[in-house]
Amino acid sequence: MTKFVFLLSLLVVTNLKAEIPQGLLSIERVLEEIKLPINNKILQMQQNFVETQNSSVQTFTSQEVVACQSGLTVQPGSPILRVVTESQVIPLNRVVKTYYGCNQSQSFREVQIDTPEEFRYQLLGPDNLAIFTLLKLRSSTETRSEINLTNQRVYLIQERNLGGIEEYFYFRFPFQINYNQAGFRININDTNEVSGHYLVRRYTQGLLEIFSPQGERISKAEFIKNNGFRGVNFFVDSVLQDLPETKFISSGNQNQNLINELRNAQTFLLSNTNITYGRNLIYEYIKLAEDGELQDNR
Repeated sequence: MTKFVFLLSLLVVTNLKAEIPQGLLSIERVLEEIKLPINNKILQMQQNFVETQNSSVQTFTSQEVVACQSGLTVQPGSPILRVVTESQVIPLNRVVKTYYGCNQSQSFREVQIDTPEEFRYQLLGPDNLAIFTLLKLRSSTETRSEINLTNQRVYLIQERNLGGIEEYFYFRFPFQINYNQAGFRININDTNEVSGHYLVRRYTQGLLEIFSPQGERISKAEFIKNNGFRGVNFFVDSVLQDLPETKFISSGNQNQNLINELRNAQTFLLSNTNITYGRNLIYEYIKLAEDGELQDNR
């Protein structure tokens, strides 16, 4: 498997007190990167197979024999994916989505809890153990966010507002992961322990100051280079392995669709709105190119 370095380095919004500047790691950005492949997979399932919705159960079937990525074969009319959603509003807002793949057993599960004091998202594997845990705790004085991989804390981010000066403290922790699921073997041994923390300070007039753990001013590029973690995409790919192969379907003139999509993305990027659309579009183009569905004839 090709080693892939995944650097989390774009925008995002946080709580009522402050907004993490563009280019800095945030729990929302991590959440987008985890959920994007899952959401795109469901979109492709809707395009490639027959969808049935019955109460809280979403079922996908095929009129033909389907060969799943795991090697299983599913007969026509049998479920190739079931998504069971459980929702709860009182006493807290809780949504649990369980995905049953080609072998009819749990492939993975998403759990999301949102209250005024806490936001939590977990991605659980077929053994019901947490692969990802994203946690944000809010108080009247600060916001504390944690990023965990296989129950190992890898990041801690603290945010506070001091009379118009916003401060963000980034703590990075060493971790060791040996994960094997559906043929995806992930071995990460990050022993690069950072003594102290990175500090980002933003003033009301827009000035951004970034300090290394040694207290030295550094550039945004230097900060981003030292605040990413590897292999995130492999975890999501492993839990999607029990589903059939799919692809995005385009109708009509493909070149015209491509032109329209790129123009829309350019408009959104120039106006700094709907950034997620542009990110999703880039992700789709990469997948299409990898699958040979998008040709470069220049």
